[in-house]
Amino acid sequence: PRAAGWAALALVLSYGFGFLYSVGLGIDEEQTTLKDLGVDQGGLMLLAGAALIIVVAPLCEEFFFRGFLYRSFRTNLGVLPAALGAGVVFGAVHAPTGLEAVPLLIVLGVLLCLAYERSGTLYASIAVHAVNNSVAFAAGTGEWQIALLMGVLMLIACAALPWLFGRKGPMVLAVPARPEPPAPPVAPVGLPEMDARQRLIAALRQHALIIGEVTLASGATAQYYVDAKRATLRPDGFAAMAELVAAEAARVGATAVGGLTMGADPVASAALAGGAPVKAFFVRKETKAHGLQRKIEGPPLDATDRCLIVEDVVTSGGSTLEAIDAVKEAGLQIVGVVAVLDRLAGGGDAIREAIGGAPYVALATIDDLYPDRPDR
Repeated sequence: PRAAGWAALALVLSYGFGFLYSVGLGIDEEQTTLKDLGVDQGGLMLLAGAALIIVVAPLCEEFFFRGFLYRSFRTNLGVLPAALGAGVVFGAVHAPTGLEAVPLLIVLGVLLCLAYERSGTLYASIAVHAVNNSVAFAAGTGEWQIALLMGVLMLIACAALPWLFGRKGPMVLAVPARPEPPAPPVAPVGLPEMDARQRLIAALRQHALIIGEVTLASGATAQYYVDAKRATLRPDGFAAMAELVAAEAARVGATAVGGLTMGADPVASAALAGGAPVKAFFVRKETKAHGLQRKIEGPPLDATDRCLIVEDVVTSGGSTLEAIDAVKEAGLQIVGVVAVLDRLAGGGDAIREAIGGAPYVALATIDDLYPDRPDR
């Protein structure tokens, strides 16, 4: 539904601009491509031309102009400059079909990039491209039946393939990989280096942010996902997290750091790696049915321990609240909560309410990773 909505909007805007452009300048938009291909000769050439224009061209051009060129521009330029750049190249490549049509094709190229960006999938831009080419084919040949048949088949395919195969692979818009930052040179005294928080955000943005429809632990559906472990279980991400969590443990005077397995496991371990003089603990989702039958695993904790609850990603806060309840039931004191990343979806407020006056700290938020996300 989301991809269909953005595809429909791009199509309406494209034809709206095309109408105003043509009426305002008195231009006939008919292109020579159809005659050049010989599709006006009828028979097999007509069908072959229709397949080439309505099926093959949208697939190949969307993979190149949106799936490759736009994504390459987007890495360094941002969304709007990348869309404009890819649109200009798209229009320029089609200039042989008629210079008067180039402005229209630039606008169409920009709208296709934005449909791809906002829907998160190439299916949307392929559908718009196929409909546009179907109309052009029908207008140039008068063969509305063939154009309608192939255009509808392309729309059905664009709607059915995500349902059959899911939102994955080259069709899905992923945040382009950013190059690993080079090791900073030894700076002269007084010049700051990249701090731990900046390094953590860079690692999360590069390795953890995934664009595509997913179901979260809370049951809600989102158009992007943050798998923090993909970043924090790498040397650079883990080192930055260790420094930050150890510093927060020292700030609140914690003697124990832990949370609900398994989101909290790397974070609690990082506190030890960062040099914090604390015990690490993991809260089981269910009390162990054998052995020592413990709910909280790790070194024994007692009433004198000051516990810092940790979590990797907070959305609704459910996992963190479960850990807080378990620690409270054990008669232990909570001196704060640290999340590696807060999705700003209400979980932070729920955690603050549960821990009273103790501090809640997010080392990073989704605004740091994905400021132009669609649900902001």
